[in-house]
Amino acid sequence: MRHVPHASKFAVLVLAAFAAGCHGEDCHGCGYEGDPFVYEDEPNDQACCANDFGTLAPYESLAIRGSLPASVPDFFDGFAFHSAQAIDVRVELVSDDPHADFDLCIYDPLIGDYVACFETGAHPEVGLFSVLEAGREFHVVVTPYSGTGGYTLYVDAFPISLAAPATEGGAITAEQQAGERRERAHDLADYHPEVAVSAPAVERLELAGYTELIEVDDRGEVRRTRLPIVRPTAR
Repeated sequence: MRHVPHASKFAVLVLAAFAAGCHGEDCHGCGYEGDPFVYEDEPNDQACCANDFGTLAPYESLAIRGSLPASVPDFFDGFAFHSAQAIDVRVELVSDDPHADFDLCIYDPLIGDYVACFETGAHPEVGLFSVLEAGREFHVVVTPYSGTGGYTLYVDAFPISLAAPATEGGAITAEQQAGERRERAHDLADYHPEVAVSAPAVERLELAGYTELIEVDDRGEVRRTRLPIVRPTAR
């Protein structure tokens, strides 16, 4: 894999690993032969329908072309991957309009929540996270803070680093950016809006060490609070 600078000194031109522009076993939006990009495939606005780009292994890269159009509300573009092994992943989001402010979040389907968001006013938006298990599914979610238009999402995988971010007990950890999290223009929970929690989902949460409190206020707004399970210590 060779990185070459383009319009921004932070950006990466990803040379596609597959001549046809496809990646993984279930590639959505594959380009024509010789096209260096793959393309989003709507609808991909919720966790259930994220575009599946298959397995991501060290030294694999891809560049995804997508858009957040002004004509219809499109608050999320979800892209799903599975780790071939423990990997570090660098994501970089370059909007076509330098005045647009798009953000990135990393969603963990196993616990049904985000493990990190990269939400600055920087252009491009860059994030680094680690997937500490083989076969772990994770979603990279593109969402607009302001503005609309096209974008390119670059995804680069590397062997797990000794300098990987410290884990807090989860299988996906991230190098959080400095600064306080901003108030968002819309609720990130809309990417996984289900209020009812199925028995398998509860079991997955418990295995991950969490329980979830769901409250609905008088206006019908849902508040989900994930709490760590405190287990009694053996005497």
